[in-house]
Parts: sequence; structure tokens; C-alpha cells
Amino acid sequence: MSQSWPLAWLALLVMPLLAVAAVVMYLRGSARGTVQVLHVAGSAFLFAVLGPPLGALLLGVPAVVQMGGPDAGTMLLFVVAMSYVPGFIPALVGGACMGLLRQVLGPWARVGASALVCALAAVAFGLGALGLGMASAPMMGGLGGASGALLEGGWLWWARRRRRRAAAVVS
Repeated sequence: MSQSWPLAWLALLVMPLLAVAAVVMYLRGSARGTVQVLHVAGSAFLFAVLGPPLGALLLGVPAVVQMGGPDAGTMLLFVVAMSYVPGFIPALVGGACMGLLRQVLGPWARVGASALVCALAAVAFGLGALGLGMASAPMMGGLGGASGALLEGGWLWWARRRRRRAAAVVS
């Protein structure tokens, strides 16, 4: 662990607090209601479960294709399984932030915000808690941002599909 790990944990805690503050300020006096805790928890769980393997696949598939050989599949499975070590906490934080921000942002803003929040969480965790060097920040941020954007894009696609099915049943 790095000597700056308390700073990384502080950064990871501040991001959801800022998202909560933004949502509370927006919903203050609004008829939209309160933030639903289950939506936030569900979003955090989804990002934490799917985000790290998605980032590992983004990194591992090109490496395995280049490496080749009989052990390529085993190596890819190992990379996907081990992706939870550096990716679980940042993905959990990113998912919680998006669960809070989902109500107040439009579709494209949600994808961009998800990429930004997940990238910042991955970089903060990698630099502070894991003790990685500054040279790893672009890769960690890129993997976190791409995973966050893909997950939020998938969330949007699923919600749109669900609305279409509901409209077809009603008509």
C-alpha cells in the first residue's frame, strides 16, 4: 500500500458525497420525490459486479490476441478473475454516484458523467490505495472511464427497451 492511501480513500468518499449534495440541491422543492436508496444500491452493485471484468476484457483481449498460444484462454480468465482486486471499489463508487445522478442528468450527460466518475475513482484508487505510479493513471482512468461509459450505455439501452415493451403492451 502507498503512503497516500488515506488520501485515496478520502477522494473516493468525497465523490459520492458531492453527488448526493448535487441531487439534494436539485430535488429540494422539486415534485420528483426523494432519492431511492434501492436504485442507488442496485446501480452500485451492478457496476461493482460487471465493471471490473469489463475493464479486464478491454485490456486482456488485445493482450491475449497478441500473445496467442495454448494458455491464452487461461490467462484471460485469470485477468478477468483478478480484475476485482483493483476494480471493485472504484466500480462500486462509480455505480453509487450514477445511481444518484441518474435522475438529474439526460442520456448523453449520464454516459459522460459515468465515464468521468469511474475514471476518477479508478485513478484515485490506483494511485492512493494500490500505490501505482503516475504512469499508470492514463491506463487506469481509460479502463475505468470506458467501463463506466459502456455500463451506463447498457443501462440506457435496457431502459429504452423496457419502455418500448411497456408501450407495446399498453397499445
